[in-house]
Amino acid sequence: MVQPEDATNKTIVWSIGMINTCGAYIVGNILRTAKTGTVTITATVVNGAGAATNYTRNFTVNSIVAVADITGIPSYKLVNNDLELKGVVQPEDATSKTIVWSIGSVNTCGAVIETGVLKTNTAGTVIITATVANGAGASNYTKNFTINVVEDSDYPAFIAVTNISGVPKTAIAGTDLVLKGAIDPSDATSKTIVWSIGSVNTCGAVIETGVLKINTAGTVTITATVVNGAAENTDYTQDFTITVNGHVTISVNFTGFADETINLGSVGGITAGGKITVTVTGSYTSYTWYTDGVKAEGMTTNQFVIYNAGLDYGQHTVTAIVKKGSIPYSKVLSFTK
Repeated sequence: MVQPEDATNKTIVWSIGMINTCGAYIVGNILRTAKTGTVTITATVVNGAGAATNYTRNFTVNSIVAVADITGIPSYKLVNNDLELKGVVQPEDATSKTIVWSIGSVNTCGAVIETGVLKTNTAGTVIITATVANGAGASNYTKNFTINVVEDSDYPAFIAVTNISGVPKTAIAGTDLVLKGAIDPSDATSKTIVWSIGSVNTCGAVIETGVLKINTAGTVTITATVVNGAAENTDYTQDFTITVNGHVTISVNFTGFADETINLGSVGGITAGGKITVTVTGSYTSYTWYTDGVKAEGMTTNQFVIYNAGLDYGQHTVTAIVKKGSIPYSKVLSFTK
């Protein structure tokens, strides 16, 4: 927040400073980090300290990846079969990942835990608690699991995962993609998917709590793992290749309020699935947008997104018209797909 509130210039431009040990990058006003570490970010207000002097301030941010979930614990166990507790911490790059297991509030089957192995001597129910010290940042992360301990005759038949579908083949750089997959068959015994980056990553992709975040265009292979999905002690894995199309962001400044045409050339080689975000800086009484001379109905804010998928190959224009009071000014952005 810029202080004082009535400062003449208040628009903050963010950039990465001199320290960056966590793979940090900035998309718009959002700071993203690829791993734990420290980053210095710089806030700049153009002409904020004077008519020709920028105001800048540095901030140090410590990146800690918190535990979001623990999976991989079955709902059933045979009475006399030991169960090794193999919990999977999500996300995989969480800062703290060591799980300590303990018996919870329910134990009707004589359960004990010895060196991460659950042992029982009678049928019944047990609640076990997984604790990751400092997993939530300043506090511990805990999760309870209820396990039904049964005899052989009551143990449900294991149904293996045979396929995962519903994962998109394309994404757009700078746009988060929530990873969702459909398990086949739908009644598989284990159905929780853990996502990770695979063998190919040319676009700076990271996965945070099931969300794929991409910085640049390229290709990424992601791996879906269902713990104990192929058999009771065998994981099911499946790889997916995602093509990441480009995303160009452009700021339009109406300084001087002179009408002009800006030639953007090939827009950095945007592919058919990419997009361009055009943002008008400054405050005006109205905003009107046109694509190739056709008014974009309902687009009345200072930001306009062009999806190249909806455009033919060749030359195109985007026109921004703003009003300062009652006087309109326009800028035309010319680009080639």
